Amino acid sequence: MPELPEVETIRQGLEAHTTGKEVISAKADDSRLFRNNSSGSEAVLNLVSNRTITGWERRGKFMWMGLSDTDEVLVTHLGMSGQVLYDSHEKASPQKHVHLQLTLADGSSLRFKDPRTFGHLTVSKLIQAQPQPQPRTQRRLIPEILAHIGPDPLEGAWDSNVSWEKLRSSTRKVKMVLLDQQVVSGIGNIYADEALFRSGIHGLRELRSLELAQWETLIGNAAAVMREALAQGGTSFDAQYVDAEGNPGYFARSLDVYGRKGQPCVKCAGTLSRVVIGGRSHFYCSTCQR
Repeated sequence: MPELPEVETIRQGLEAHTTGKEVISAKADDSRLFRNNSSGSEAVLNLVSNRTITGWERRGKFMWMGLSDTDEVLVTHLGMSGQVLYDSHEKASPQKHVHLQLTLADGSSLRFKDPRTFGHLTVSKLIQAQPQPQPRTQRRLIPEILAHIGPDPLEGAWDSNVSWEKLRSSTRKVKMVLLDQQVVSGIGNIYADEALFRSGIHGLRELRSLELAQWETLIGNAAAVMREALAQGGTSFDAQYVDAEGNPGYFARSLDVYGRKGQPCVKCAGTLSRVVIGGRSHFYCSTCQR
């Protein structure tokens, strides 16, 4: 599943290529991609048709398309295999697994593609995010369906102290807390392992065993590694993740621990290990991460 850097890479491409362009026609099927809308794909077609795209925003692994003359947005979650692809000119030949296609006024198009349909396209109203960053004039609007999603480490609403007060007595494993999108959004398996390694923290530790400074360092390292991944277009292990123009990301070449079981640690040259935590693989160094 694409994590924050991959979704942000796609968002930046869509922002650059489609903002200010009018949707002159839209086609959709009846796939489960539209399952969150009471009227299915019809709700999406009614929202986007004959409106101008005003921009793209993101929180965690979710992004949304803003449109003119409405307080509703189109929220996109890519799931396991979703892609949002921009073409400078509309393609005449049909594409497999394309569930929504928008034709823009300049002849370009957007294709929402998902072979496995684990993602979704959902119409949602904008509301003010909670807790509110200050000052009041900078309060952020987010889709209502994302009200339960925590801020991500790359946005201004993140506050380590607020999260720590809620979590400091938790007996949950640190790795699972990092993956909890209601606590901190955007971090998935790859970047959780990389942040834990940089912080010298084993994923099996209970959160209550950490100090506030360690929690702040951990989130800071998660933000740092995701910024580094973003600079390289995200992490691609197969053809399922590509950016808005169909290009893969190259951060997989820079991973320190994830997917490297049995290989030497970049810090101590010891052998990297793997354990399963909550059904998820955790790659770590038993010397550097006690």
